[in-house]
Amino acid sequence: MAMPRTGGRLFVVGSANEDLVVTVASLPQPGQTVLAHGLAMMPGGKGANQAVAAARAGADVVFVASVGQDAAGERTIAALRAEGIDVSHLSVDSSAPTGVALVTVADDGENHIAVVAGANDRLSGEQVTAALAEMRSDDVCLISFEIGDEAIAAAATYAERVGAAVLVNPSPARTLVREVLQARPILLPNASEAAQLSGLTGTPAVMWLCEMTGAPVVMTVGAHGATVVDRGGVYSIAPPAVDVVDTTGAGDTFAGVLAAKIAQGHDLRSAVEQAVVAAAMSVTSRGARSYVTDEGHFGGSERA
Repeated sequence: MAMPRTGGRLFVVGSANEDLVVTVASLPQPGQTVLAHGLAMMPGGKGANQAVAAARAGADVVFVASVGQDAAGERTIAALRAEGIDVSHLSVDSSAPTGVALVTVADDGENHIAVVAGANDRLSGEQVTAALAEMRSDDVCLISFEIGDEAIAAAATYAERVGAAVLVNPSPARTLVREVLQARPILLPNASEAAQLSGLTGTPAVMWLCEMTGAPVVMTVGAHGATVVDRGGVYSIAPPAVDVVDTTGAGDTFAGVLAAKIAQGHDLRSAVEQAVVAAAMSVTSRGARSYVTDEGHFGGSERA
């Protein structure tokens, strides 16, 4: 039985990819060739991963993205539908292939990822605005950065116009467009992204970003959980101790679960606490979507 879904809907605007995952003993150094001991193909993309995490955490999710008119796109859509996600606003583009992520995962759980954007770059502002036409003030919009600035700006602008909460995962990091800043989003960077955006490190980076947006900032710090700056000041949420198998997708799990909990009416601290646990559990098994089951438990990728 799925978790009961309450509160507003969650509109996730982002990328959808197919992941090609290679497992190795250790990540190769520049110019080095290593032998892999595994290869898998699975659905991915930051936006799609976040949408799945949110749906498994009980949110009513609408996913806005673009895939190619190809077998990978068909597989992507089928996987999202199987999670109960509304894909009626997922565009199919005949002029570009579905995005691909090339993921190398080492035995210690660390990874390297290179992304070929493909159809993700074809998602237009007009398509995003049309997809968000049913958004209400009690809804939440989660935006990530594996899509173009036009689509990002359109999502932030429309969500801000209707009074919906806006969360932005600035990954991969790049300059925040004016429309994003005007929406006063809750930013969800990791430590590296916060440093790139602010030119600072650690807590000063989070505080600088908070001053820039005028809204809370939640920075993930890997095995140390998350650092939050909001009206209550600066505080940290520590994760449970886990055995790390694969860190791929942990940040997406965090963002998706956090957005889901806010859409369900939780306050920011409660949402962060639950997202930290989900992200920690996600690294205990391989793959970007091995985290929250539809019954609310952590650790399995299969839906009951």
